[in-house]
Amino acid sequence: MEEELKLLFPELDWRGRGVDVVGPTGQKYHYEILSGTESNFELHGRRMTSTFFRMIFF
Repeated sequence: MEEELKLLFPELDWRGRGVDVVGPTGQKYHYEILSGTESNFELHGRRMTSTFFRMIFF
C-alpha cells in the first residue's frame, strides 16, 4: 500500500522509521499508514505518544 501511495504523492516526505509520511516542507502533518485492526491501532497509539499523527487505515 505504501509503495502505491508513494507513486501517487511523491511530494510528501516518506520515512522508513517513525511516522510513515510527513507533509511537504513547512507543514507539520504526520501520517501513519496501517491495516485497520484494533491491535494495530493500539500498538501505534502507545508507541508514538509524543507525536500527533493521523492514522490512514485500509
